[in-house]
Parts: sequence; C-alpha cells; structure tokens
Amino acid sequence: MDLDVFVREQNITRYQRLLNSSTGSAERQTIFKLLAEEMSKLKSTPHETAGKRSAETVPGRPADTTHFVSSS
Repeated sequence: MDLDVFVREQNITRYQRLLNSSTGSAERQTIFKLLAEEMSKLKSTPHETAGKRSAETVPGRPADTTHFVSSS
C-alpha cells in the first residue's frame, strides 16, 4: 500500500506544479479535476499504521482544492 500512497502524493505534487504553470482555462480545469481525483483517492487509501500521511496532513497540500479554481 505504501507504493500507492507514494504515487498519489507524487501525482498531487505534479498537478499542483502544473496548475501554477498552465495558462489555458481548459488545461487548468483538466489539471484541477485530476488533482481533486488524486486527493480523493489518497484520502480513501487505507493506511496500515496510525500516523501515516494523508492529503489532509501532508505539509503544503491543502485538503480543500477549491482555491485552485481561477476566477476567470
């Protein structure tokens, strides 16, 4: 299960970086959707031991991704 968590965390980091660098509205919407899906998957991943990281406890990763939606 640790590999699944690692891959999801890496995907979240990548999508956050892509959101910061993408310019098109359609591109941002797609990346935001992928980010939200990965964060949801990470939250629902059963952790084998207490204290494992989740989308809510990983520093620098907001549990709520609504602030990524652009106002334009």
